[in-house]
Amino acid sequence: MKIAIDGYDLIRHSTGVGRYLRNLLPEILKADPGNRYHLFWREEMNLFDTYANLEKTIIPDVGGYFFWQNGPLRKRLNSGGYDFLFAPSNQLPLGYKGKSVMAVHDVSWMARPGDFTFKERIGKDLKCRWSLKRAQRIYTDAEFTKRELLRYYQVPADRIRAIPLAIEPRFQRGTRAEIDVFKQRYGLHNKKNIGFLGSIFGRRHVHELIQAFGQLRKTHELTLFIVGRNFIGSDMADWLRQEGIVWLEWLPEDQLNLFYSALDLFIYISDYEGFGFPPLEALACGTASLLLPTSSLQEMYQDLAVFVSDPEPVRVAEAIASFLDNQSTAMERINKNWQKRKEYFSWPRVATDYLETLWQ
Repeated sequence: MKIAIDGYDLIRHSTGVGRYLRNLLPEILKADPGNRYHLFWREEMNLFDTYANLEKTIIPDVGGYFFWQNGPLRKRLNSGGYDFLFAPSNQLPLGYKGKSVMAVHDVSWMARPGDFTFKERIGKDLKCRWSLKRAQRIYTDAEFTKRELLRYYQVPADRIRAIPLAIEPRFQRGTRAEIDVFKQRYGLHNKKNIGFLGSIFGRRHVHELIQAFGQLRKTHELTLFIVGRNFIGSDMADWLRQEGIVWLEWLPEDQLNLFYSALDLFIYISDYEGFGFPPLEALACGTASLLLPTSSLQEMYQDLAVFVSDPEPVRVAEAIASFLDNQSTAMERINKNWQKRKEYFSWPRVATDYLETLWQ
């Protein structure tokens, strides 16, 4: 078979869908040498150069994903004689009539409409709704998201397959010397450190985390390290600049291991995630996470994290303090469970699970 891959999100500093595809595609290429793959992307990179069953074509960006996907990409697809299109980002090219499979990582525009403008919400809904009707099969990252598709879009259950994702092998704990240098750079020495990494939306309750941090500073020597772009507005920017907080919009990828390794506790009190990579990355670096028992987070991390019942600042502060006061015991339990389960969170396993049904 000849399979086209929509690789728009594969860029040098990939996040989200780009990271998902960067890890999944090479494992599929290794496990499926009998099929031919054709990757369409925006810029040349030294990726996937060793696979004889992959062809790559650059299509320069033409004003954003919608115009790229529904203009030059759709034209190539319609004239290329492909047996399947794999669309990894919630939507197919509008009007595309060929066979296709797609991945839907969440439907946050339906479940958390306040995080989107009216135009964004309607656009995402219409494109996803049309695509879900056309795709032969839909893949989600958790049973939670499968249930969301059933709830909001009434997709037949037998067309959806939930396949949990994995951790990149590069995530591992830094050496003591490396961690010390990183702590010195950001003023994290001689105190406890908690942190958050991710785009800052309302559903991730960074505002409540900052309020909890303010309460904790009365009784603990503590720094809060936040990495992420602020999508809430100027009021949040003022909160992020409070005393005791280190805030960066972005951290180089070669420092992510050290960010997680330097923390005593990673905080990710999000009430809506399709999978949630950051808690898994923190765990691989030897740091536990505080989570809400909601969406996919409870499903993925039920015995690999600590949980707080709701994001109310007093409760969050109490949960953080309880962990820090009993850190050794809590980490021993979490690490024991992680050793039992970490082999499951591998990208070769994900690719094998996909290929069981991918081109049927």
